[in-house]
Amino acid sequence: KIIFPRVTEPQGVREYFLRRKINLVLLGAFLSLVLSACGNARAGHQFELGQRLHTQGAYLEAIRNWEIILSSWPKSGYADQSLHRIGTTYYAELDQPDRALDAFSRLVKDYPDSQYAPQDEFLVAEIYRSQRQFAKALAEYYRFLHKFPEDGRAPEVWYNMVTCLFEVGQYAAM
Repeated sequence: KIIFPRVTEPQGVREYFLRRKINLVLLGAFLSLVLSACGNARAGHQFELGQRLHTQGAYLEAIRNWEIILSSWPKSGYADQSLHRIGTTYYAELDQPDRALDAFSRLVKDYPDSQYAPQDEFLVAEIYRSQRQFAKALAEYYRFLHKFPEDGRAPEVWYNMVTCLFEVGQYAAM
């Protein structure tokens, strides 16, 4: 049997409902935290499965596992790492630079604060340069320098920009 507290005065009614509202908000926050922790653990398991498949040479299966993380737990601590691994797998193991480009670009856009963002921004420019799309490569190198001016790859980026300018005929040797 549920017994509700008897409240007769208007001030007491407001106080009662305010306390209930606060309790519901706290309960919601607690449940959200618990579910988030469970989701992150499941994402971690999914990521490790992808890593094992990658080690065994089952690259497409590994990519599928990492894509599950992106669709099911896009805010987990494994989402950016999964996207980075998808890109590097397409680039290095499967020789599909266009798909790698999509993954790297998505990481830079969706997870700009990721530890992988500088490397992936650099790789986007490198892929364009290797495809002889020098104008796009220049734009990406410029974006890299603008976003990550203190990165250790900056001297290499400046060199690559000059090389691209030579290739498009916008820079002449003295």
